[in-house]
Amino acid sequence: MRLLPVLTALLVTAVLYLLILERDTLLAFARGEDASVEDVLDGPNQANATEQATPVAVADAARGDREKVRVIARASVAQEVDSAVILRGE
Repeated sequence: MRLLPVLTALLVTAVLYLLILERDTLLAFARGEDASVEDVLDGPNQANATEQATPVAVADAARGDREKVRVIARASVAQEVDSAVILRGE
């Protein structure tokens, strides 16, 4: 087994780990900021815990604000097609 493919696989694994799992830490490092341990351990769900959620108006579907979607249903029957794909040697 050669050494270069193994090292390349380890490098790709490390980069993917940083991009996916340690995104906040990587972005803080790229900005030159110091990421605190508490922010990193709390995760993205707890980072905005102090902010209040603002209510959003939801459109009432019964009022008919939106255009209705029209659907056409057709019955279909499976049929065998002889000339769909021609493989080599057949």
